Amino acid sequence: MAILSAAWIISGAKAIGPARRFDLIGFINFSFFLGFLLVALAQGQREGWDSDYIILCFSFSLLGLIAFISSAFWVQAPIIDLRLFANHNFLMANIINFVRAVAIFGSMFLLPFSCRISWTTRRSAPALSWPYGHQRSLVSPFSGIIADRIGPRIPLFCGTVLLAFSLYLYKDISLRSDYWFLSGPR
Repeated sequence: MAILSAAWIISGAKAIGPARRFDLIGFINFSFFLGFLLVALAQGQREGWDSDYIILCFSFSLLGLIAFISSAFWVQAPIIDLRLFANHNFLMANIINFVRAVAIFGSMFLLPFSCRISWTTRRSAPALSWPYGHQRSLVSPFSGIIADRIGPRIPLFCGTVLLAFSLYLYKDISLRSDYWFLSGPR
């Protein structure tokens, strides 16, 4: 349904201005950068972080990143316009979003290991997924309305403070933490 809806909506949309060409060079360079970076990060523990293979992957990744950044400035319509980062608000929003994503996904990566050590899968899965999904489904409709009415800065600030506080509440996590402790702070 989503693919059909997207095809229907996109086919009816009219482009404003001249058609842009796809930045194949930027796409290849960015794919090169991300591909080698992900291989290095995924295989680093097994191969050894100082092994020739991992160092070579990181080196190729760095070359891909340098090629991507340099091509973004001489291509007419880059795949990611890096000049956007000259806008202070855009830059700060991206930095805050990066820190937020690391905090959220870092905690979501580590919490299942804490639960799995002392609980069964049937007990740990609802503790992690049930409250997290319900909290998001309750807040999401209102967050867009609030941001439309008062702007994004205040909700973003309040959300970041609440996230920091909820992650702070996990400071006392242990193998004996119960269901309500793990599902409450998020």
